[in-house]
Amino acid sequence: MTLEAKSTNEIEVPSFLDLPDKLMCLLDPEVFNKYTIFIIEGGRGSAKTQSVARFLSYLCEKNKVRIVGAREQQNSIEDSVYTVFDNVIRENELNFDVNQKRMIHNETGSKITFRGMRDRGAVNIKGMEDVDIVWFEESQSASKTTLDILIPTLRKNNCKFIFTLNRYVRNDPIMDYASDEETLHIHIDYFENHHCPDILIKRAETCKAKNMKEYNHIWLGQPLATTTEYLFNFDKLAKCKDIEPFGEPLIKHKILGVDFASGGGDLCAASLIERTSNTHWQLKDQIVWDNPDTDESVGKVISLYGDWRPDILICDADGLGYPMFVTISKAIPNIIGFKGGSNDKCKTPCAHNNRFQAYSDLKYWVDQEWIQIKCQYTIKELETIQKKYMTSGKMLLRSKQDQKSDGVASQDRADSLAMAVHAAIHYLGKVDFNTVDRPIGMRTLKRITGRKKR
Repeated sequence: MTLEAKSTNEIEVPSFLDLPDKLMCLLDPEVFNKYTIFIIEGGRGSAKTQSVARFLSYLCEKNKVRIVGAREQQNSIEDSVYTVFDNVIRENELNFDVNQKRMIHNETGSKITFRGMRDRGAVNIKGMEDVDIVWFEESQSASKTTLDILIPTLRKNNCKFIFTLNRYVRNDPIMDYASDEETLHIHIDYFENHHCPDILIKRAETCKAKNMKEYNHIWLGQPLATTTEYLFNFDKLAKCKDIEPFGEPLIKHKILGVDFASGGGDLCAASLIERTSNTHWQLKDQIVWDNPDTDESVGKVISLYGDWRPDILICDADGLGYPMFVTISKAIPNIIGFKGGSNDKCKTPCAHNNRFQAYSDLKYWVDQEWIQIKCQYTIKELETIQKKYMTSGKMLLRSKQDQKSDGVASQDRADSLAMAVHAAIHYLGKVDFNTVDRPIGMRTLKRITGRKKR
């Protein structure tokens, strides 16, 4: 939608639009018309939600607009911003007809409705073709899948998007849009809100004195460094791209990890890591492909092996990956089959299976700052890796299928990298590729000592 352009001095606003200075720009038609996406982030007490509700209520009085108050998931009207709008309307005696599902302005015909964007795990934007403004509250919960469907689809109709959030992690999906030319990104804190109650200011100062990390996130809106749900420390991951190795390696080892697509939407991914010092490695190269033809994938891996000449090739040998591993193993001698669902290679006491072990190995390297990862796609995938506890006390990672139901993209690049690191730690220099104690289709390698693993 487009507002009638007027100079800032000509804008007459009611007293209930006394917004914090940082958010007054929303009232300027030149600013509002210039941008398509508005990202407003900050901590508690910064008046993000109140300001947007008041601004949109004001727009409804001056223009005929259709507004949707959205969240990623909405089980009931109480989960929406309905109450915020209702309070603004009643306190300021605005001319709306309010019922349990929607609000309609009696003069302009403006309409405010509320909805969750995900219905039974799928993104649902049906019936939103004529929406003028989408206000996505708590958008730190918005999945990449939702945003990738919502924004491009409704943007064609000159729709405006307002996202309000207290960022959860450094790279929340909505932040992919923060640097776009059509985006206005505003960060606001409680001390920049002249309406912030004294009681909230006191609570903020108390929190600051007790726990600086909680204060930074809750009150200053800074993303978390880590949480109990996620495996990696986000600050450590952010450092990976800037790690500089020191010293020369005795041998420049190279390891190639390959993850085969296991279902719709997955990619095949190959990651090559190279030793850059005696303790440091780097993600030297990485490619992905989405051809479902297994013969094509087999040929791709064999070709990459010929081009990159790794010391070890480790391939996904679970499920659909097993027959491809069998075929490749007939052509390449120094290959290892990685079965993520098994637990025969678990060294970490809490690891439930090999997949968790491989990611624990990668996490250790990341925490020690031993691996350089410059690919932002891979870092973003690593930021989405979640862990969970078994009743036995052991840990495993949330499956790709479970995370897909939450709109999280498959972490194929990350899987191939974790396998490569796992091979560097547990196989490099410890196996004899000339000795086979099982059929070549699913080989288990002996240690150099000649003792068989039981």
